[in-house]
Amino acid sequence: MREIRALIRVSWQMALSYRVSVVLSLVALLFRENPIYYVARALQPELATHIANQGGEYFAFLLVGLIGLWFISAAVNLVPHIFSSGIANGTLEALLATRTSRYSSARNTVDALTGAGMACAMAVNRASSR
Repeated sequence: MREIRALIRVSWQMALSYRVSVVLSLVALLFRENPIYYVARALQPELATHIANQGGEYFAFLLVGLIGLWFISAAVNLVPHIFSSGIANGTLEALLATRTSRYSSARNTVDALTGAGMACAMAVNRASSR
């Protein structure tokens, strides 16, 4: 268990070591939504009748759709990215070569992939903001 936590910590520290990119991705997230808001306000009078059953507010309708799209694209791209980054930085081999019991190995693999997934989600968010 201790070895797996160390691998998760390494993945997390690698993702956070690029502080400028993390900050820029958060700032880009704010600026990415601004044009969407103004376009949605401009289209609101035309589309209000078509989306009346969904709440009537086009920006909320558009934002929910975009969030769904981001989750789907992250889910599709996350697993290959986790494995490729694990191969590139050597944590996948360390994860597979660590001696643990069967139960803890399966549980720790899920925990490690979750930790690596969080790190990769930050990288995917950074890459999508470019």
